[in-house]
Amino acid sequence: MNRDKLILMYLEDVKHKLSVHCLTDGTLLQELNNLPFEGVITGFSCFRDNNEFSFKFENIVSPGLISRCVLTNNSSSIVECETLHEMKLNGVDMKDYEMNQVFVPSMKDGTKVPLFIGHRKVETTN
Repeated sequence: MNRDKLILMYLEDVKHKLSVHCLTDGTLLQELNNLPFEGVITGFSCFRDNNEFSFKFENIVSPGLISRCVLTNNSSSIVECETLHEMKLNGVDMKDYEMNQVFVPSMKDGTKVPLFIGHRKVETTN
């Protein structure tokens, strides 16, 4: 990107991560830790000579967000992102749902396996 940057998209504990690296030597320039929620990237668009990229991000309780990110010359943040569109389901308020990640030991060797659980939020009374 921008002729001198590389955007890496990778899975870590079954959720996507994005990072920006120097194209010439691979140096990490910025990790994009400000993704709106934990989930997967189901679409990604970027051109080598351009200074922006976009992606669709979703999880089991959100039908998705389309975000646009721009490479800046700002020293504190190389990439700035904004939400362009949030998908909605008619009659469903996604704020009523939540998703949590747990790690369950496998029966074979005890390896921790990541698992997402999505459900309607439960109101508790005190």
